[in-house]
Amino acid sequence: MVEGEFKAGDTIKINSESGREIARGIVNYDVEEIEKIKGAPTHQLEAILGHKCYDEIIHRDHLVILTGFESKGGELHDMED
Repeated sequence: MVEGEFKAGDTIKINSESGREIARGIVNYDVEEIEKIKGAPTHQLEAILGHKCYDEIIHRDHLVILTGFESKGGELHDMED
């Protein structure tokens, strides 16, 4: 789920399904673009948007994971959930 208003270059909060903040990152696309491309494979981004600046919504070099999480199978899991 994407919530709030933001544009490319803004720092956003990323919450777990329970609503707990798990990370912050600098986003490469604005909220309207993300609504259009979420779930789409990278190779389809240009066809959907008419342009493709980045392969990812937030690059890992611009992402800070907060403490209290562990990785299982490539996904972050809240240790409190």
